[in-house]
Amino acid sequence: MINIDKTGMRKNGKRSWLHSVSNLECTCFYLHLSRGKDAIEEMGLLPSYKGILCHDYYTAYYRNGSEHALSNRKLLNKPQRYQRRYRTILTNDKKKCPLKQQEPGKSGRTGQSKSRNLLDRLEGHQEGVLRFMKTAIICVFLSLVIMLIGNTHHAGASGELEINKGWNLISVPADSDVTVEMLFGHLLRGRVWSWIDNQLVALEPDSLLDPCKGYWLFSNQSEIVSIPNTTIAESAEYLVTFDATWSQFTHPVGFPSGAHFSPLIGASHSDTITFWESGGIATAGIESMAETGSTSNLITEIGNAQSNSHTATLPFDPVISGIGINSPDSTFITFTVHRDFPLVTLVAMIAPSPDWFIGVSGLNMIENGVWIESKTVSLRGYDAGTEEGVDFSLSNPSTNPQAPISILQDPPFKVDGEFIPLGTFTFERLR
Repeated sequence: MINIDKTGMRKNGKRSWLHSVSNLECTCFYLHLSRGKDAIEEMGLLPSYKGILCHDYYTAYYRNGSEHALSNRKLLNKPQRYQRRYRTILTNDKKKCPLKQQEPGKSGRTGQSKSRNLLDRLEGHQEGVLRFMKTAIICVFLSLVIMLIGNTHHAGASGELEINKGWNLISVPADSDVTVEMLFGHLLRGRVWSWIDNQLVALEPDSLLDPCKGYWLFSNQSEIVSIPNTTIAESAEYLVTFDATWSQFTHPVGFPSGAHFSPLIGASHSDTITFWESGGIATAGIESMAETGSTSNLITEIGNAQSNSHTATLPFDPVISGIGINSPDSTFITFTVHRDFPLVTLVAMIAPSPDWFIGVSGLNMIENGVWIESKTVSLRGYDAGTEEGVDFSLSNPSTNPQAPISILQDPPFKVDGEFIPLGTFTFERLR
């Protein structure tokens, strides 16, 4: 079964007709100056169709198809459950609306009332009217969605979508791999809708848009939306700047003499690798880094993870390393990430301290399918859970049993009830 309909619209100032032919899988729209037979023949879909046509009684549609199902939305009476009851209603109502007899001396067809014409239609097309009792029919008529059809957009070679205020029917290029959030997350009321299991469903922000489908979008504003190039480069080079702001002015309680951070150490990796995380148990490499600032054990762990995850063939070294600095001060490092290994872990010891450190774990340099251009991360202090001590001191007894890594939540890192960052990592893409 297919559904057919048409509606009037203007093209270049001329009255035209937008015809639709649809089933549960696809819809064809065809614009033509003709409302009836000429448009149907030129569209070429109906003349060869032999199945059931669902429509609104339009005479030209009866030239096609072997059977017909009629749209009950245009009927004035309620659908009935049984054919006998249907016939009884028609019979009784026809008595109330008798045929007008032809006046003497006049020729031609005698005009009937609208009520009588409706009754004759219901009687003459009983099979089509009652087909809904035999076959599940889902009809979407243009009169219900014409406000949407006015704004129909496809992103072509330009990679741009022109979004109008109100409802828009949109599609994306065949080579795109974009989500709702990537394109329309910034739009006020930028909800995207799709037909799923015969229902109009609002898509989640992370839903991928299928280039083979059309989607409805309601927007409160008009603008041009660019389709991002989702075929991202194989690798990207970044500059990370470490701005150490920890000082006697930001953290006045117990600020130590000779405050500094050990050399930065980390790696680029995939999501199958985790070097440390809050709530996890510190490895030997994280322990030695947090207690003494040593990087050798952690570099060994990075090398082992590299071998185990088959990244040895990367054209660059995944290890990220830099120098230690006093605080406050700043330093920077350049590093490269691969699209298959886009996560970054980077740490440094807070010194002097028992086993405290700052850092990021598994920071993804790809967001919404593209390499991020810039990102700043505020740095909190962490306790590695490997050595006792509540102040800036070294060589304390080991924590036994070892405790999970946790955020430092007490003074001297909490000032007047507020956690003050020790610095920032700012990542900027170079190429």
